[in-house]
Amino acid sequence: MKNKAERKGQLLIAVLVVIAALMLVFCINAVKDEGGQSEIVAGTTTTTPTTTTPTTTAPTTTAPTTGTSQSTTGTTAAITDTTAATSAPAPVDETEEILKVVSDSVRLIKSDKANFKGHKVQNINMNLVDSSVPFVNDIINGVLSAFIKEEVLDYDFTNGVSDDPEGDGTVTSNSIFPPGDCEFRLTKEGVASAKKEKDGENTVYSVVIVPEKSTLENPRPPHHNAGADTLDLSSVEIPIITLTRVDFDYPGATIAVTLTPEGKIAGYYEHLRISGTGEGYGLGITGYGTIDGYMEEKWDIEWK
Repeated sequence: MKNKAERKGQLLIAVLVVIAALMLVFCINAVKDEGGQSEIVAGTTTTTPTTTTPTTTAPTTTAPTTGTSQSTTGTTAAITDTTAATSAPAPVDETEEILKVVSDSVRLIKSDKANFKGHKVQNINMNLVDSSVPFVNDIINGVLSAFIKEEVLDYDFTNGVSDDPEGDGTVTSNSIFPPGDCEFRLTKEGVASAKKEKDGENTVYSVVIVPEKSTLENPRPPHHNAGADTLDLSSVEIPIITLTRVDFDYPGATIAVTLTPEGKIAGYYEHLRISGTGEGYGLGITGYGTIDGYMEEKWDIEWK
C-alpha cells in the first residue's frame, strides 16, 4: 500500500528540487557572464550572502462548506456534542470540547473500520520569494505554476482501504489523512485557537495549531506532526546538490471537521501554511532560496 502522506511530501520536495536545479544553472551562468570565465575553484565555494527570511502571515482561513448531510446504514460516524446543559453546569472548556470533536472525527475516518466515499480537492501553492540569484525568481515561479496543479480524486473506503485512484494498488484512510500512518494525537497545548460555527444545518469545528519552526536536523515540529502534514528534507537526495540548511516556519495549520445535525462527519479540511529558507552547494557554488506558500485539501465525506 502507498503512503499518501509521503506522496504529499514528495510533491513539495519536488518543488524544491526544481528551484534548486534552476538556481544552480543560473548561478553558474551568472558567474561565467560576469567574469568572462568561470570563477569556480576546485575545493572552494563562493560566499553565501547574509539573508533574512521574510516574515509571512498566515491568511485567515474559512472552513469549507461540505454540502448536504448524508444518510447512513451500517457503520456511522456519530459524534456526541458534550455541551448538553445540566441542572448545575460546570464551566465548559470550549477549546477542549472542540478539540475532542476534531480528534474523535479524524480518528474515525482514519480507522480500519471506516466505510465511506471521499471526494478530495487538493491545492499546493509555492513561490520563490527570495534567492541568491534574484533576477531568476520570476522565471522559476513561472515554471512552478505550470508544475503544480489542482488534484481532484475520489476514494471508496471499506474497512479503511480504497483502490488507489492514482494508479495500481490500494491506499488506507490512515495514511491518506494527516498525520500519515499514525493516530491524530494533537493536545490542548498544541492548539492556538479553536472555533465552532454553523454552516447551514451543519456545524464546523476547527482548531489552529500553535506556530512552530523546524530545521534540517529537527524536521518535524511536535504539534504539527501530531495533527497535520509536515515536510521532512533530512533524508532527501537532490542530484549534484547537498542541502546544508533547511529552516521552515509553520505559522499554524488549520484542521476542521464538519458534522451533520445527526453528528455524522460530512467533511474534513486542512490548510497548512509554510515558509522557509533552504541553503546548499553544488559544483563549487553555494546558494539559497526562500519559499512561501500553502497546501490545502478539502474532503466531502459520504458514509456507507
